[in-house]
Amino acid sequence: MPTIIKGPSLLQHVLLFVIVLVLCMVRNARGAIVTGDADRTISLVGSGASSTSLLWDMVTFVYQGVNAQVRVKYTPSNSDRGVQDLLEKRVDYAGSDVLTDHSSHGVRQLPIAGEAVAFAYNIPDLSSVLVLDELTLFGIFAGNISSWNHPRLVALNPELATVAHDIVIVYRSGGSGTNVVFASALEQFGQTGLSPNPANWPFALQGRGIVTKESGDIGPFVRNRPYALGYVAHPFVLGQPVAALINTEGGAGAPVLPSNVSVAKAISSPRFGNKLLSTCIPFTFASVAWIVFFFFSDHIVK
Repeated sequence: MPTIIKGPSLLQHVLLFVIVLVLCMVRNARGAIVTGDADRTISLVGSGASSTSLLWDMVTFVYQGVNAQVRVKYTPSNSDRGVQDLLEKRVDYAGSDVLTDHSSHGVRQLPIAGEAVAFAYNIPDLSSVLVLDELTLFGIFAGNISSWNHPRLVALNPELATVAHDIVIVYRSGGSGTNVVFASALEQFGQTGLSPNPANWPFALQGRGIVTKESGDIGPFVRNRPYALGYVAHPFVLGQPVAALINTEGGAGAPVLPSNVSVAKAISSPRFGNKLLSTCIPFTFASVAWIVFFFFSDHIVK
């Protein structure tokens, strides 16, 4: 869960205020922002990563009570689409799960929150929490582990010994920042060979995949499909079973569930990705949510 969403603390309200203030200072791609008119409403329109849509809902809710003149509207799609909308000046800002390089276009990025990538599952025969490690995860998504009673899964979860069902994977369509985050994390383990588009991953080519358009679709699909496994930003599967992860590197062996605490530890670790992208140190999968925007000094709100 993005760490600034949980709880109505004063600090969190200030952070949300700063987010909108930054947006009010950026270039409005559809026409310069005008201030000084008490009757004028400023519209800030954004699009992009659906994983951060709950964050933008909170921004809108909190800031509307501070300044009713500023209307914030965010349309979730995916990280690629949001950045493209910004470059084509259809929106004022974009949300992205991925650090991009468009500085030559006058584009800037601001990290605004850390979030966990959770692995939701639906295994009717399992009474305990599903435990996974990075090698088993890679094996599942690389197509080498295709059934729930595979020996590697049984070694971590003895109850799965009798669960002779295929693993059905629910995943986001191409362009999703979560896909890039996940592929990058696996690469940091030294597990290469997966492109950022899961449609080309072995499990999908084997016919065991269900593709969805938005992050909000992952939870319902997993909930309604027995023996399914899906990965998504944690807020979208709150209340559903999610896997506890083990990082076996360095002898760390305690399985950890995604939480604000584990995300904070992950993104503050020296082992966090070189580009602030993702990792699975002994805490959790984590990524950074970004605001992407044009910034020109002659459009600063005064």
